[in-house]
Amino acid sequence: MLRKIEFIICFNVLKGEVYNFLLMKSIDLTKKLFVLDIEQGNEVWIPKSLSLDGYPKSFQYYDPI
Repeated sequence: MLRKIEFIICFNVLKGEVYNFLLMKSIDLTKKLFVLDIEQGNEVWIPKSLSLDGYPKSFQYYDPI
């Protein structure tokens, strides 16, 4: 299901609420698969959709200590 959603998103034909819904569903499914791999003890890489590398520094947690 995740591959189908990512396939639809990559065409950039959707806009508005449907696009946002599919994007959030994609992130949710990716997160669930990530946690499942961790729970099973598999070697895990942080998926690109969950990584904060693509976001501005203001989106990242800042600890003043």
